[in-house]
Amino acid sequence: MLEIFDELMHKQQEKLLQCARCIIPTVTTDDLLQPNDFPELENHPYFRYEEGVLEGILTARMAYLASQQEDKKEREKHDSVMLPSCEHEEKTCL
Repeated sequence: MLEIFDELMHKQQEKLLQCARCIIPTVTTDDLLQPNDFPELENHPYFRYEEGVLEGILTARMAYLASQQEDKKEREKHDSVMLPSCEHEEKTCL
């Protein structure tokens, strides 16, 4: 799943750069970190839309990673709990 998010993120970053270069041909990937330095980008609705799509993908990716981390902690917590043994059998009580 993480690979899918990474692929979506990279594709959208490329799309955003192409969009920005249609507006400002000399723009770099570093420039996209602060697009508010470029009024042409800041005020361009299509660029802002594509930037929002990228932010949505990044937010979804972070939510997925947080969920995975939370699940891992729960599994570790569950695995560390020792169940008492039943007196009449060798099996662990459920």
